[in-house]
Amino acid sequence: DPARAEGEFRAEAKLAPGSATAAFKLGLTLAQRGQMAAALAEFDRADRLRPDMPETLLEAGKARAATGDAAGAEKALTRVVELESRGALAEAAWLQLASVYRKTGRA
Repeated sequence: DPARAEGEFRAEAKLAPGSATAAFKLGLTLAQRGQMAAALAEFDRADRLRPDMPETLLEAGKARAATGDAAGAEKALTRVVELESRGALAEAAWLQLASVYRKTGRA
Protein backbone atom coordinates (compact mmCIF):
# COMPACT_ATOMS: atom_id res chain seq x y z
CA ASP A 1 0.00 0.00 0.00
CA PRO A 2 1.94 3.05 -1.26
CA ALA A 3 -0.08 5.54 0.82
CA ARG A 4 0.68 3.69 4.04
CA ALA A 5 4.30 3.16 3.02
CA GLU A 6 4.68 6.89 2.38
CA GLY A 7 3.56 7.66 5.94
CA GLU A 8 5.95 5.11 7.37
CA PHE A 9 8.89 6.35 5.31
CA ARG A 10 8.10 9.97 6.23
CA ALA A 11 8.20 8.96 9.88
CA GLU A 12 11.50 7.14 9.32
CA ALA A 13 12.95 10.18 7.54
CA LYS A 14 11.84 12.39 10.42
CA LEU A 15 13.40 10.08 13.02
CA ALA A 16 16.64 9.79 11.04
CA PRO A 17 17.00 12.99 8.99
CA GLY A 18 20.60 12.09 8.15
CA SER A 19 19.68 8.74 6.63
CA ALA A 20 20.20 8.55 2.88
CA THR A 21 18.37 5.23 2.85
CA ALA A 22 15.26 6.73 4.44
CA ALA A 23 15.27 9.59 1.92
CA PHE A 24 15.74 7.13 -0.94
CA LYS A 25 12.87 4.90 0.22
CA LEU A 26 10.59 7.89 0.64
CA GLY A 27 11.55 9.09 -2.84
CA LEU A 28 10.72 5.68 -4.32
CA THR A 29 7.33 5.69 -2.67
CA LEU A 30 6.56 9.21 -3.84
CA ALA A 31 7.61 8.33 -7.39
CA GLN A 32 5.33 5.29 -7.33
CA ARG A 33 2.49 7.59 -6.32
CA GLY A 34 3.27 9.95 -9.22
CA GLN A 35 4.57 12.78 -7.02
CA MET A 36 7.71 13.36 -9.04
CA ALA A 37 8.66 16.79 -7.69
CA ALA A 38 8.54 15.52 -4.11
CA ALA A 39 10.34 12.32 -5.13
CA LEU A 40 13.13 14.34 -6.75
CA ALA A 41 13.54 16.40 -3.60
CA GLU A 42 14.04 13.20 -1.61
CA PHE A 43 16.41 11.68 -4.18
CA ASP A 44 18.44 14.90 -4.15
CA ARG A 45 18.51 14.81 -0.34
CA ALA A 46 19.65 11.18 -0.41
CA ASP A 47 22.39 12.10 -2.88
CA ARG A 48 23.60 14.93 -0.65
CA LEU A 49 23.67 12.59 2.35
CA ARG A 50 25.42 9.74 0.49
CA PRO A 51 26.83 10.98 -2.82
CA ASP A 52 27.10 8.72 -5.82
CA MET A 53 24.82 5.94 -4.61
CA PRO A 54 23.97 4.34 -7.98
CA GLU A 55 20.45 3.33 -6.96
CA THR A 56 19.60 6.90 -6.00
CA LEU A 57 21.08 8.32 -9.18
CA LEU A 58 19.15 5.82 -11.31
CA GLU A 59 15.83 6.68 -9.70
CA ALA A 60 16.60 10.41 -9.84
CA GLY A 61 17.40 10.03 -13.54
CA LYS A 62 14.10 8.24 -14.16
CA ALA A 63 12.17 10.89 -12.26
CA ARG A 64 13.93 13.73 -14.08
CA ALA A 65 13.17 12.07 -17.42
CA ALA A 66 9.51 11.72 -16.41
CA THR A 67 9.32 15.44 -15.61
CA GLY A 68 10.97 16.47 -18.88
CA ASP A 69 14.38 17.39 -17.46
CA ALA A 70 16.41 15.59 -20.13
CA ALA A 71 19.70 17.26 -19.20
CA GLY A 72 19.32 16.38 -15.52
CA ALA A 73 18.28 12.84 -16.39
CA GLU A 74 21.26 12.41 -18.68
CA LYS A 75 23.67 13.67 -16.03
CA ALA A 76 22.34 11.31 -13.34
CA LEU A 77 22.12 8.29 -15.63
CA THR A 78 25.58 8.87 -17.09
CA ARG A 79 26.96 8.94 -13.56
CA VAL A 80 25.34 5.57 -12.85
CA VAL A 81 27.10 4.09 -15.87
CA GLU A 82 30.40 5.60 -14.71
CA LEU A 83 29.98 4.02 -11.27
CA GLU A 84 28.50 0.70 -12.39
CA SER A 85 29.92 -0.40 -15.73
CA ARG A 86 28.19 -3.80 -15.60
CA GLY A 87 25.16 -5.36 -14.02
CA ALA A 88 21.49 -4.64 -13.64
CA LEU A 89 21.91 -1.00 -12.60
CA ALA A 90 24.11 -0.24 -15.60
CA GLU A 91 21.63 -1.95 -17.92
CA ALA A 92 18.73 0.02 -16.48
CA ALA A 93 20.69 3.27 -16.78
CA TRP A 94 21.60 2.55 -20.42
CA LEU A 95 17.95 1.78 -21.20
CA GLN A 96 16.82 5.05 -19.60
CA LEU A 97 19.60 6.96 -21.39
CA ALA A 98 18.47 5.53 -24.72
CA SER A 99 14.95 6.77 -24.00
CA VAL A 100 16.23 10.24 -23.08
CA TYR A 101 18.33 10.36 -26.24
CA ARG A 102 15.38 9.33 -28.42
CA LYS A 103 13.14 11.98 -26.87
CA THR A 104 15.76 14.66 -27.52
CA GLY A 105 16.41 13.49 -31.07
CA ARG A 106 19.91 12.21 -30.43
CA ALA A 107 21.24 8.96 -31.83
